[in-house]
Amino acid sequence: MFADTNKNTGASDSMIRAVKKAVIPAAGWGTGLLPLTKAVPKELLPVFRKPVIQYVVEEAVAAGIEEIIIVTRRGKHTLVDHFDRDAELEALLQGRDQQALLNQVKHIVPAHVSVLAVRQRSPMGLGDAVLCCESVVGDQPFAILLPDVLMQGARPGEDLRHMINRSVEASSGQVLVQAVPEDRLHRYGVVNTAGVDMEPGGVTTITGLIEKPAPGQAPSRFAICGRYVLPAGIFDALRTAQPGVHGEVQLTDAMATLLERQPLEACHALADTVDCGTFEGLLLAGVFSALESGTLSAAGTRALHELISRDWRSHAD
Repeated sequence: MFADTNKNTGASDSMIRAVKKAVIPAAGWGTGLLPLTKAVPKELLPVFRKPVIQYVVEEAVAAGIEEIIIVTRRGKHTLVDHFDRDAELEALLQGRDQQALLNQVKHIVPAHVSVLAVRQRSPMGLGDAVLCCESVVGDQPFAILLPDVLMQGARPGEDLRHMINRSVEASSGQVLVQAVPEDRLHRYGVVNTAGVDMEPGGVTTITGLIEKPAPGQAPSRFAICGRYVLPAGIFDALRTAQPGVHGEVQLTDAMATLLERQPLEACHALADTVDCGTFEGLLLAGVFSALESGTLSAAGTRALHELISRDWRSHAD
């Protein structure tokens, strides 16, 4: 893949291993979903039959990731507990001969995949959360998946797998983007593609990045959508990044610094992204997952479609 030119690791391109580690920053407070998140981490909120974070972990595993590093804080140990074995529960289900349920809770992650936690001591932003993982990640490239963004409408892990393969092919870091209406770009990190447009699945060079540009000042229509494959050189950039609003270290700012030394590419997502950090996104993700699952009864499917097609304007008045 790509060598880290900022550390004397002695590694050459031919020695770089495939991306096998993924960081999932999950130390946030979930204030956008209060009061739901007062006692329950937003990453464990249900999207149909599974919590949000399980979809993200399954996506990583489908893309070939073998080590999941979840960044947590005090009070969020249940995130890692969800992926651990529960001998008492398994024995209970075994005794009741509930094999289907037993298989679901016993094999949330495959045996070859490890899940571990790293604590973020202070709420200093996404960039700081990633920096907390340096000692675990080491000097190899790694993936970052934001746990409140779900990829729906494509095969599991398709975009992340494409990014990993492309990073090897091009010796370049990868940032997943999606086309966003101009009046919403100020909510996101936005990449500069030097005027190059892309269809879904397309890739182009990034010439700059900006976090939440002022309305009308976005350098392109492509917003970053929560998936990255980056070299270990990002840690040096994060250490020198200046905290911004609320004292938070922004990953986008560190990537802009990294871009001065190493290439980055934008990959246009094939999947639809859903922000489960909002009530609307959580609802939409649940409806989509229910319909896609194929497990709803015919009556349940009809009822859901009828609700969706119903004219709700009179109820909103």
